[in-house]
This record gives sequence, structure tokens and C-alpha cells, in this order.
Amino acid sequence: DTGGLKGSSVETALSVGLGVLPTPDETSALEDIFNFKNEMRDKRWGFRRFIKTLATKQQTESEIQDEIEWMLNEYSNAMKIHRLKASQSFFEVYILPAIEIAENLAKFNWSKIAKGALDVRKRKIELLEAEMKAPGRECAYVFDARKRFGG
Repeated sequence: DTGGLKGSSVETALSVGLGVLPTPDETSALEDIFNFKNEMRDKRWGFRRFIKTLATKQQTESEIQDEIEWMLNEYSNAMKIHRLKASQSFFEVYILPAIEIAENLAKFNWSKIAKGALDVRKRKIELLEAEMKAPGRECAYVFDARKRFGG
């Protein structure tokens, strides 16, 4: 269903959209491909909606390609910034708590152990929030596919 869109616009947008996705090579396990598909369901949906939006505009193939690459660049930059922020606190969140957990196990300080586990969970939530708010998030599926399968 093209939702009332002109066939050539949809075909062009789909062609470009599929063209930016990497093709897994023979070293990619079939299980990994299926896992990726299942893990990225929401992101894949977001990318499909983005492609449909691109198909509503009268654009050339190169203009569509440009738009997708721009969004990928925006998302990539946002994730780099987030990773820098996250790596800055990596030591505080993962290394120090591991040392503290060992100390707290010896002292039977269960509340500090629980706090360390909550800090790790908090960082995962922060990553999800950063991904949801990142500019170019419509192309997160392509970003993750390229990261996992190359391209």
C-alpha cells in the first residue's frame, strides 16, 4: 500500500532506502541477522515511516540520498557525544562500583550493592532516552545496521 503516493516517488524512495542498508556477507550468522531484525523492530518501523515521508516529496534520487545521509550524520554525531559523556562516567558507574561491591560484600553492606546496580540501570535508561531524542533518529536503524554488518 503506497497510501495514495505516486508510484515513481515510492519506488525511488524505497530504492534509495534499501540501497543505504548494508548487505550482510557470508561471515554474518543467520541467527545474528534474525536477532538484529527482532531487536531493531521499532527502529526499523521509524526508518520505514521516514522513507514514506520522503516519498511524499517530489525529490530526485540524489536528493533523497542526501537527506538520508544527512540524518545519519546527525544521528552519528549525537551518539558520539552521548558515548563521550557515557565513557566519562564509565569509570564511576562500572569500575568503582565493582570495587565497592567487592568491599561491600566483605562488609555485608547490601544497600550500597543495590545502589550500584541501580546506577548501571540508570545509564541504560539514559542511553535509550538519548537515542529517542537524538536528531536523525529516523535513520537509527541504518546506523545500527551499518555498525553491526558494515557498510
